Amino acid sequence: MWRPRHSICDKAIRGRAPLLVYSRLCCRTKACGRDEVTHVTQTYQYSSQNKVPKVSKRKPPTSISLDLKDLPQGLLPCKPVSATSQDETPTYPTVVLQAQTNMRKFENCVLLTRVGGFYELYFEHAEEFGPLLNLKVAQKKTNAGPVSMAGFPFFQLDRFLKILVQDLNRYVAIAEEFANDASAKIKAGGLLHDRKVARIVTPGTLIDENFIDPLTNNYVLAIQRGHRASQTGPEDASELIGLAWLDLSTGNFYTQSTTLALLSGAISRIGPREVVLEEEEEEKAADGLLAVLSDDRHVITYCSAGERKPMTSWGLMLESNMTAEIAASFASEEADAGSLLLEYVGTRLQGTSLKLQPPVQYRSQEVMAIDRN
Repeated sequence: MWRPRHSICDKAIRGRAPLLVYSRLCCRTKACGRDEVTHVTQTYQYSSQNKVPKVSKRKPPTSISLDLKDLPQGLLPCKPVSATSQDETPTYPTVVLQAQTNMRKFENCVLLTRVGGFYELYFEHAEEFGPLLNLKVAQKKTNAGPVSMAGFPFFQLDRFLKILVQDLNRYVAIAEEFANDASAKIKAGGLLHDRKVARIVTPGTLIDENFIDPLTNNYVLAIQRGHRASQTGPEDASELIGLAWLDLSTGNFYTQSTTLALLSGAISRIGPREVVLEEEEEEKAADGLLAVLSDDRHVITYCSAGERKPMTSWGLMLESNMTAEIAASFASEEADAGSLLLEYVGTRLQGTSLKLQPPVQYRSQEVMAIDRN
């Protein structure tokens, strides 16, 4: 007679053997005369320890009935595909787009864009001035194509400004990072910084750069035509010329009234780093004024004069206001030249607060003139 081993039964009861094995053992044990109730109870205890999860029955699919008249009839309308989805061209990264916008706005300037701890040049500025500044020109890979770029650490700004402004006589636009507030971030699509031109550096608008020579003045000179003292010809030598010059590093501000014949000597005495003229003077290529300036090869900048400001309204850029009595002592051409000069300096400083000394008239009769030759 066959009798199951107790070790196998014990394993089955304790869960160490499959339920199927234990069921077979129970059947064989029943055939051998063992108590049926005992084995049924053991089987129930074992099966209660390993319950099989119930599988939920799938719900029958629901059916919806529609009338034939409710279905659309005829050809289905085709919606035209928008042109932007097919012809949309990839764009540059945000930093490159901001630099590209500033380059278009300040076309006559070399743009230096602040990006973290660096100032960077892009596109044709990097290709042209990178080798002159001894900078490596790299190709930045973007979705819109490669972009030429070069850069240097921010603490070397004075070094490269000296090369660009003093050695190469270039205008430099410096774009700084400005943090966006909550509303500006939403308008800018979540951008943390916006890069705007904070200052335009020219040969005559240096302020506190370390490379400025403290023993020499850095004057920017504005020249404005006045009326003719005598009507003997279209380009009379006695034509009155208004001069206004200042040094932004010291705040010294001067004006003078002279004639076209004495203009060359006055410019040699002042020694300006930059000369500012009205935009209208650019069209007069054969004019006597431009002939005088071309002899010494001065850096000439053409500026829009805008609305003439009276001298009494210059107080915003001066340390002290000018009274009407003092303003009346200046000639009209001097006032026009001073207005042109302040307009030019204001556009170059881009809102930087700067206080100048009140203008001082230069009297040629009070000093001895020396021939430039």
